[in-house]
Amino acid sequence: MAKLRLPGRLVTSLTDLGLLDSEAKIYAALALLDYADVGDLVKTLDISKPRIYTSLGTLEARGLIVQTSPRPAIYQAVAPKIALEMMVKHYEDVKNEAMDQFRIADKLELAEKQQPPLYHIFGEKSLKFKIQDMLENARKSVHCLTSEKYLKHVERMVKKDVKLNLVVKSEDPGLRDRLARMFRKGNAQIQMIDDRQFMKRGSSGSGDNRQRVSRAELVDMDALFILITDDAEALFILPVKSESVNAISSTNPAIIYLIGQALERNLAPARSRDG
Repeated sequence: MAKLRLPGRLVTSLTDLGLLDSEAKIYAALALLDYADVGDLVKTLDISKPRIYTSLGTLEARGLIVQTSPRPAIYQAVAPKIALEMMVKHYEDVKNEAMDQFRIADKLELAEKQQPPLYHIFGEKSLKFKIQDMLENARKSVHCLTSEKYLKHVERMVKKDVKLNLVVKSEDPGLRDRLARMFRKGNAQIQMIDDRQFMKRGSSGSGDNRQRVSRAELVDMDALFILITDDAEALFILPVKSESVNAISSTNPAIIYLIGQALERNLAPARSRDG
């Protein structure tokens, strides 16, 4: 039996779901071969026999493979669709258990509480989860200034019974009507603004044309995002040209106030859209 060349991204995806490298390769091989015994796996995979036995035991214990014959021991993979759901559920169960333990530890006051920081910084990988968390936990109001890049996160909260003040930076003339239809049953104010309007409103009116051009070269309007939920937490993505995306969030009342003032100072009040 020839060596089996497994797609690297397939193995990486399985390891990201919690399998060890050898377990991922063995599961993938069984799923692609339909069934195999230990000898087949030794021939097709670059894994030692002891490691194969250990990994088979772990995969079988997790319910991802089954032994269909004892002598010789032949194994078959659970269908990938089912196996992947099982792995995701395992992660969800572990996540929930960890959250429960954090709550218990917090009540026990195992560590001395420190003065909360003025702000937290989020990188590109964690940013979307922070945005979703803020929107999902909003109970009263959401004030948001966004480019189309982050608009999809706001659209997911359409069914929430919250007061929405939404300003969208977009050049799409049909977007306003689509958003008005989407939020027509909600208590929403929606305004559209294009790059030219934003740059004009964001300018103090002083300085020559050279300064304005320089400002345009430094600013990345597609990165623009301000979110304030329940007047209790603010998130701000600086609209600057950079290879990385960073945001700051804060529950400090003074910072929330300053970010809110920056939003109101640079943009005209949104017009009500009752749809």
